[in-house]
Amino acid sequence: MRDYYYDFRDIFKAPRIALHGKNIYLQMKNLLVGYIGYGIIAYVALFVDGVDLGFAWDVHSFFPVGTLGLVSLPGKLIWIAGLLWFAVCLLRGNLAVSRTAYEEIRGNLFYSVTEAKSFIKQKKGVLYKSYLGVIGFIVFMIILGLIAGLIGKIPYAGEISYGLFYAFPYFILSLFTVLILFLFTTFALTGPAVLGVKGEDTLTALFDGFSMVTSRPLRWSILTGASLVIAKVCSFVLFYFSYRAFQFTNATTSVFMGDKGKLIFESAFDKLPVSSPVIKFLSYLYPGSDFGINLYLLGAFNQATTTFAIASYLIVIGVSLVFAFIIAYFINTIVVGQVIAFVNIRRQTHDECLAELPEDELWDDFSIEEKTEDTAGEEAKTVG
Repeated sequence: MRDYYYDFRDIFKAPRIALHGKNIYLQMKNLLVGYIGYGIIAYVALFVDGVDLGFAWDVHSFFPVGTLGLVSLPGKLIWIAGLLWFAVCLLRGNLAVSRTAYEEIRGNLFYSVTEAKSFIKQKKGVLYKSYLGVIGFIVFMIILGLIAGLIGKIPYAGEISYGLFYAFPYFILSLFTVLILFLFTTFALTGPAVLGVKGEDTLTALFDGFSMVTSRPLRWSILTGASLVIAKVCSFVLFYFSYRAFQFTNATTSVFMGDKGKLIFESAFDKLPVSSPVIKFLSYLYPGSDFGINLYLLGAFNQATTTFAIASYLIVIGVSLVFAFIIAYFINTIVVGQVIAFVNIRRQTHDECLAELPEDELWDDFSIEEKTEDTAGEEAKTVG
């Protein structure tokens, strides 16, 4: 990429790259697939919990979010399975965006959505194994702690052994586990970026993801913090203009529709989860701020005819897609920020110029173009 500096200035490229059509498409697609799957599983959990589905629909509609007031253990486990499904889809979207963003950073502007999907198929297993490997290790350490507790229950010998081995190995292993847990939390951000750039195996991806944080912690923290701030500000600006677009649409359509359009729109917004933490987060400049948009003013319960109700539900779907677009943009900005952070840190630690397209790939592209031209010429001669 031209004007790539390998320093703090590069992070300001994140919102522009995040807004590209193919990046928004890849993220939105996975978000919607994940949310639809979660919604279906959530209603299954409510049904298993003994809740009447008609009543559940009246309460939650298209948005069965939160803990849902589940009581039974099977219902809770099914609901957790829905959350895991959404998390898997989110990881897939982040991996795809990481790859397309990296290809653009290094100058490959013609990297297609099809190529990104092919990359996901090849590397999604590596991404899942990376997370499962760390989770498995943490579970193993927890089991060891439980075993140590059982040994400590033994009269006399157990008490002495607990005091004897408390500093080593119990405390040392616990400290190591806490460190791994912290790195696992950061790997939720760095993992897709590392795989999107390097496309490595499971162990190498884990090592690079952890070393990205530990080798340059200050640089990584600054770039990550900056990407979060940029993502929040840019998504709020997009949300604000979307809000004004809603107002403009209502103002123009009400010229001939009168109050009918207003009533339908208010009925639709009454069904939207405007009180959810996600929507509140997007609609204000920063958490706890008074500078933002009060979406409660847009919604009102209206007794409507069947056609009014259908129209309001259609608007709910349309507005939900707008919200999904804004959420995808917010997530994409953070994901691209991690890609930029990884590329910059690798330049510092390994002297790798990952933002440059290798010469052999340039020659491969040239050979393909030349071969295509020669083939076209031969076909023309044959036809002649």
